Amino acid sequence: MARARAAAAPGVAHVAVVFDGALDALSAEVIAAFEAEGLQREELIAMTSTTEVHAPTTRFDVRPFAGDDDWAALRELSLLCDDQPGLAVYLDGWIPSRRTCIAAGQARWWGAFDGGRLIASAGVVPLGAVARYQDVQTHPDVRRQGAASAVLAAIAADERARGATTLVIVVAADNPPARAAYRRLGFVDGDRAVQALRRPG
Repeated sequence: MARARAAAAPGVAHVAVVFDGALDALSAEVIAAFEAEGLQREELIAMTSTTEVHAPTTRFDVRPFAGDDDWAALRELSLLCDDQPGLAVYLDGWIPSRRTCIAAGQARWWGAFDGGRLIASAGVVPLGAVARYQDVQTHPDVRRQGAASAVLAAIAADERARGATTLVIVVAADNPPARAAYRRLGFVDGDRAVQALRRPG
């Protein structure tokens, strides 16, 4: 925590520390240290797929992001999905950094659109034979309608065409709806990690 504070930019209130391994592998001493710092524990699961990702037929237009309007729509969608303090400021730095990565070929971003409105999105980072999904989001008004699944399937097909053999998506262990949705797409539970998190405020 001292190292994290020393590296943090002025005004940063959000803290996240990730440990490789399952929650029950952590010692009582480490867990007590989390609690003393006011950190909440969350177990993460890296779900993987080495087969074709199938999604139900959808009426949505699924495509890669194409320009400024798509990124402005992503900012709006992100604020609808999560209203934590400071998120708008974070997004104003995060979005340009993602666009820089995409311009350098280090990531790709996709969306599902309904009549031109962005309703679901996800990114992907290609790592040779592995491709890792990033930041899956769905508009609150259209959840459980297959929009995010369609985005994930489109990304999977594109990444497999580029040579990826394994797709990875990280999900909170205590998020049964998301885990069930990913299982329907063909993902299975893999490695676990523990995140210790303190949100602003």
